[in-house]
Amino acid sequence: MGDKTKIEWTNFFGQNSGATWNPIAAFHKGKRGWACVKIDPACRHCYAQQINQTRPFGMGTGLPYDVESMSKVELDLVNLDQPIRWGKPRGIFVASMTDLFGNFVPEEYRRAIFVIMGFAQQHIFITLTKRIPEMVTWYLDQSHKPDFEIPQEYVTPAILKAWKKRNGAIGLFPDSNIIVGISIGNQTSADKALPYMKLLRQNYKNMKIMVSNEPALETVDFTGWEEIISWLVTGGESGRDARPMHPHTAYASRDWALKNNIPFFFKQWGEYVPCSTKLVHGIKYDGVIFVKPDGSLGTGDDWFYGKENTIPMDKVGKKQAGHLLDGIAYQQFPKV
Repeated sequence: MGDKTKIEWTNFFGQNSGATWNPIAAFHKGKRGWACVKIDPACRHCYAQQINQTRPFGMGTGLPYDVESMSKVELDLVNLDQPIRWGKPRGIFVASMTDLFGNFVPEEYRRAIFVIMGFAQQHIFITLTKRIPEMVTWYLDQSHKPDFEIPQEYVTPAILKAWKKRNGAIGLFPDSNIIVGISIGNQTSADKALPYMKLLRQNYKNMKIMVSNEPALETVDFTGWEEIISWLVTGGESGRDARPMHPHTAYASRDWALKNNIPFFFKQWGEYVPCSTKLVHGIKYDGVIFVKPDGSLGTGDDWFYGKENTIPMDKVGKKQAGHLLDGIAYQQFPKV
């Protein structure tokens, strides 16, 4: 399991207090890994697929995230009760290697996972999905079903002990220790998600809703989201083929969140940072590229003549790029 994960926004209880939990697994030719299907431009350089294919930690099926891989999905019973066995409080990213609301996840698996989250009240759980219509539909359908059951074959001694402690019920649905997250990478994704998220908020007034604007592929106008978002996380893309994030994207998200008293977490610049450079012509020069707010590339002339707010950026790597905006680390968390 991914204890002490490097995903900083899981650190609700202090440095290195976060974890990932992946009870949705995939098995292929004796290898344990994960499966999912790409559905959005933000999925292009999926870190989970890369890990699953290259197996850097000795885990992964070796398969790409495509339709064929969905048939390999299983509930990993060895890891299902892990949050209950973790006594010390953690912020836990649920199903970090897949999408809990994918149609390849059987309803029985999903319900079992929510039972575990309800039993493990010492933790804060963060779910994150790009399948927003499916997630909202699921929550609306469950609003009148607070007491989930878990199949007998899934029950372990730890689960049975937790079940008895809570008298067999998980209480109100969803439990207050669950943060419901959605992933939005560009304006199109935001516009499509907005009506669904309005509906979700209308039905769940106290739900903690996280918007992960990562990888931030362009500047997003969050007008209309003021009463929906409980927590905004923004960050640039990392990895070998990462796309740059225009500075305006990061600052616009920060300014909007702070203006509306919404906790803001800036995860990272990614591989690229803004730079000052001499006048050059062309798209790229010694690692420098010229980026427009919509994420597209411009030229040195665009920057020099002030066209479309084109900014020079240099590829320095995730570690060197860091996570500061105007010298400040914005790592705010919502109250849960």
